[in-house]
Amino acid sequence: MQINHLDIQQQIFIVKLGEILFSLPHLDSLKLNTISTSYPRCLTEEELIQSYCLISRNKITKVCLQKIDRIEEAYFILALCSHIEQLRINSLKDINVELFLRSFFIEIQRREIPTLKLLCICVPTADDKMMKKLETMIKNENLLWNFTMKRLMDQIYIQWK
Repeated sequence: MQINHLDIQQQIFIVKLGEILFSLPHLDSLKLNTISTSYPRCLTEEELIQSYCLISRNKITKVCLQKIDRIEEAYFILALCSHIEQLRINSLKDINVELFLRSFFIEIQRREIPTLKLLCICVPTADDKMMKKLETMIKNENLLWNFTMKRLMDQIYIQWK
């Protein structure tokens, strides 16, 4: 039997996530409620390196995070899922959208992730004014080239080539 999708509905410690993903090498999509790098305890550097090594061999292309509390949680997903094509974040909690996008796209450029082409974030306050502001920021700061943005209700989709 081959498992292609995994939905973890509770907060999960990254070491436990690593163990699970290592045992499911054929996963294509992953849905997580929240991830933790410090619960039930802080990771040692050795554990962090071991987790990255175990997980980075996965084939996950689609990830959905129910919520993130810190932008580093999104960076962690980028590090874990080297084949990621689509990332959806349903709640940025208290993270400023503009700051998140700026930091996220800088991180993508820094890591050179060629497979990631679609980001969807849910923003309850999204409106046309916000969309214009975000688009202007992305263009003026050269965060992305050849991209499209669209909003469907409270969901902002950003796709690039």
